[in-house]
Amino acid sequence: MFDRLKLFIAKSGYGNVLFGEIIYESKTINGQSKNAFCQWRINQCLDKKTNLIGLKLCSDYSVGSEGNPANYINFEIETAKILRGELDRCIIEAEKNKQIR
Repeated sequence: MFDRLKLFIAKSGYGNVLFGEIIYESKTINGQSKNAFCQWRINQCLDKKTNLIGLKLCSDYSVGSEGNPANYINFEIETAKILRGELDRCIIEAEKNKQIR
């Protein structure tokens, strides 16, 4: 019975991620404000075939009625590699800019 339910949930994109297993969580990195943070994690989906890299994020500030919620965004490994490259590029540019001043 549970196996059929699990299979049904796994076919749903959101259910596959939501009910999967967290197999790794990084240390939490704090932002500029006292409640801001980010944390990376690896989620093994319910189908046991897919691992997604997720970012838990609570921003320094938020505009709007929703306040300052913490949410996850999940990436496939190839997309995470692109993000890593973009972050590395931003770090290089920031360091160049710091040296110019």
